[in-house]
Amino acid sequence: MRSFIITATGLLACASSAYATNYIIKDYCTEKVYLYFADSSATTGPFELDSGEAFTQKITGSGHSIGVVNNTSDYWSATGPKCILGVTANETEAELYWTISTVDGDCLQGKSFSVTSEGRVPDVCGTTTSYDGEVHACADDGNVTLTWNLC
Repeated sequence: MRSFIITATGLLACASSAYATNYIIKDYCTEKVYLYFADSSATTGPFELDSGEAFTQKITGSGHSIGVVNNTSDYWSATGPKCILGVTANETEAELYWTISTVDGDCLQGKSFSVTSEGRVPDVCGTTTSYDGEVHACADDGNVTLTWNLC
């Protein structure tokens, strides 16, 4: 499930050369975080994402979530704070949907974050700096990148 992890400085060259709808998670926090990936068939993780690193994955199909936690035990805990990015690529209708939320508290403990989108035009699929619970949608021409900037 883990595509690859690269340093933030190497990210731009890699992301600009790919033609695919994808998401990127960048850890700008001073500490590492742990990622979990879930879809209709399985949940995998934890995968460690060190400070200054990024993770990228192609978005295909529907019902994917990416969970971020501070401790590996938080994801399955009833009280562990989790931040969740949900994404769906409806390839039949060429649309992309995403939302960001928390479960059992803010995994970033009040630190800032943003989710941005880029495509053939800037901010093609919305931007947020809060857990607004809003479902963002946009046309997906196969060249959209969602970026979740932690801290």
